[in-house]
Amino acid sequence: MTPENVQNALRRHEIAKAKRMPWLSIWRETSRFVNPIKDHIGMGLLGSKTPNIARHQLFDNTAQESLLVYAAGCMDWLTPASRPWFRLDAPAHLSDNDNVKKWLAKCTEEMRAEIGRSNFYSQIHEAYIDDGAFGTEALNTDEDDGLRFELFEIGEYSALMDHRGKVDTVFRELSLTPRQAAQKFGIENLSPDMRDVARDSQNRQGDEEVTFVHCCYPREDREQGKIDAVNMPFVSIYIEEKTKHVVQESGSWEMPTAVGRHLTWGKSPYGFAPAWNALAEARQVNNLQMNLDVLAEVAAFPRVVAPSVLESEIVLTKGGVTYVEDMAQSPRVWATEGRYDIGKDRVQERQNAIKRAFHVDLFNMFAQFPPGKEMTAMEVRARLDDKLTLFSPTFARKTGELIDPTISRSFNIMLRGGAFPSPPREMIEFMGDGVLSIADPKIKHSSRIALAMDQIHNQGFANTLQTFAQLFEYKPELLDNFNTDDAIRDSAMNFGTASDWLRDVDERDEMREARAQQQAEMAAQEQAMAMGGQA
Repeated sequence: MTPENVQNALRRHEIAKAKRMPWLSIWRETSRFVNPIKDHIGMGLLGSKTPNIARHQLFDNTAQESLLVYAAGCMDWLTPASRPWFRLDAPAHLSDNDNVKKWLAKCTEEMRAEIGRSNFYSQIHEAYIDDGAFGTEALNTDEDDGLRFELFEIGEYSALMDHRGKVDTVFRELSLTPRQAAQKFGIENLSPDMRDVARDSQNRQGDEEVTFVHCCYPREDREQGKIDAVNMPFVSIYIEEKTKHVVQESGSWEMPTAVGRHLTWGKSPYGFAPAWNALAEARQVNNLQMNLDVLAEVAAFPRVVAPSVLESEIVLTKGGVTYVEDMAQSPRVWATEGRYDIGKDRVQERQNAIKRAFHVDLFNMFAQFPPGKEMTAMEVRARLDDKLTLFSPTFARKTGELIDPTISRSFNIMLRGGAFPSPPREMIEFMGDGVLSIADPKIKHSSRIALAMDQIHNQGFANTLQTFAQLFEYKPELLDNFNTDDAIRDSAMNFGTASDWLRDVDERDEMREARAQQQAEMAAQEQAMAMGGQA
């Protein structure tokens, strides 16, 4: 990479850092009440990352607990480790090709197994925590003896968007000691001064951290037809910030880092978090709990007013006796009045508001039904639909910006690594200049929340059949308005039925033809027998 390109990359990095600057104070204030272990945001890479809980003086942890419920709920409803939550489906133009479907089914099984062996589930859980607390998360997908995932630390990366509002540029700051840098990049790739420090085991500077900048963005000077590392669609370089020395230059076929946002904030690459809706309530409930603690302590250990002649003579221990000459001058409790019950009601209101901001009622829906109350399927469905309406926009953004790019990147890494069987010819596309490519598969989600949303269509179909049941009996030809085959197959998939349990369309049609032929033969035989009897 030329010095001009390095300077340009660092210049863009400074621009991205400047745009990120206003967000640091917002993230730090949010972390104070919602996620105190991230209270070092904006303090610099070389600053302390040790959480200081005492500094925050927290008296209520509702926001922290709600954040953990939110992250666990997203994990269980979107990307559970215990059951399948995605599959690869044929592209639209190959949706009727049985060979393509079977090959993608095998690829899905291999991907699920490899993702399960990797660190995906630990990193995606941390990503959901960042999503709930800060509204933004950056998950990097790479290969290191298999798939490897890494969630970038909030406040240590900055992003820029393309003209469509999609994040296509990520700069990440990371600190490494010279010895760590030699292990990661190779000692021969370090700057001369750092190389000397890394080789000298007695040098105290060998354990002092140095800042590196990882730059990843679309390559503009790519030579078409070349597929080497420096001509891939995306640039990936590591630069020692102080010396501007490039310690590693490579590339990738896809954007390796998926930046997800809970909700968009104008035209910013950073998102709006559920914690921000709960921040005012978290501040207030923390203050209320502090005052209620004071009120409870005063009630348990009341203030005492006494004449000055009893100074140092009052016994406040259990069973203690204070002797006075004049009962009119005896000590008495003073200024202990307070409405603890009103304070508790206000605390409860604010705690409920915090839980609503984190969709706790959705993720704990079945645990919140009144004891002994039996819910009909219709009531359960109605409650779930109401809560899904509030969560569906963020679900769409999580799948579109975070989960789908990660699955797609993982698929391509495994495809290039030879982890899949040979693809069918129908999946191979000619891109020109002698380059062949595999058509991108469609990603179909089968998580709990995806199935719950799909089942809304099932409910609509079921309601229609139930509403017009008597009319269908009177006039059966009205059913001709429905494509019942597709409705049944899609409904089964929406309920989470395994695709292998559904017969192939061609096999189904062959069975119908054979059945019709058999029925025709039986009818002919019966007719022949009837005619013989008449004769």
